[in-house]
Amino acid sequence: MDGIMFEVGSTHENEKGAYEVLSMDERRDVMVIKWQTGEEATTAISFQRRIIERVQAEREAKKNGNGTKRRTGASGATFDGFREVDFSGGIAGTTWRTQKGLGGVITRSLNSDDPQIKSWAVPRMPEAHWVDANRQDNTRVQAKFFVRLDKDNLHYGFSVERSKEHPEAQDHWNGFIKWVKDVGNEERFKEIVDEYDLRIYDKKGRTKPFAGQIRVAGGRWHLQKGEDKQDIDSLPGFLGQFPETTAIDLQIVKTTPKKDAIDRGEDMAGDITVLFDTLMPLFKISVS
Repeated sequence: MDGIMFEVGSTHENEKGAYEVLSMDERRDVMVIKWQTGEEATTAISFQRRIIERVQAEREAKKNGNGTKRRTGASGATFDGFREVDFSGGIAGTTWRTQKGLGGVITRSLNSDDPQIKSWAVPRMPEAHWVDANRQDNTRVQAKFFVRLDKDNLHYGFSVERSKEHPEAQDHWNGFIKWVKDVGNEERFKEIVDEYDLRIYDKKGRTKPFAGQIRVAGGRWHLQKGEDKQDIDSLPGFLGQFPETTAIDLQIVKTTPKKDAIDRGEDMAGDITVLFDTLMPLFKISVS
């Protein structure tokens, strides 16, 4: 894997598809790439190298029979994939949220010994959270990874809240904001959002401070509200414009249509784990 080399004119592939290297500055760890769609982006050479290494490792694991399919450990947890009943809008007849199902499979697969992470099935909801096992705070307001199903889609990602009513949530929010205020971290986070086609939005409903979804295109943040698109120069700057008393439930989300999620079968556990591991720096800094 150390042999992965980039040079101007070479072609490679990431989650968005095949791209060509247009220019490089190895000293600054920066290159400009262009996808077949014509979209261009400035990205870190090391980041794109990690993507290729990850894909190669996954392919090698599957080739050797060590992939994520039906992972089973001491707990006996297995995951055969999502079923039609899982997308009913409720939990009747479902098993994926449990320690014997997807909850346990992902917990064991995550690349984190500190903090230790445990899964928690949200009562009466088709949703599961992965939280810091050493905290006894309300798991609903902790910084967390989550998987959530509705009748049409699978949603999974990372969530962090700002809440004056829950000091533990406020601490997690402060850690997240401190991390993303670092210019290098923000650029890295921007690349992840772009690479995985993530959406960032507030889940607070009618009380939310901002409507729409924050996404990345052309190497820039933008807020999408219907057909309107507003450029955002800085994500922490945008989030910092709201009064400190304003509650925010920030969701960083990957959405997969129901059919695609079911068709992925057991491999869906691997897809979710890869994204959680990629977002792990946000989780660790929030709960530390």
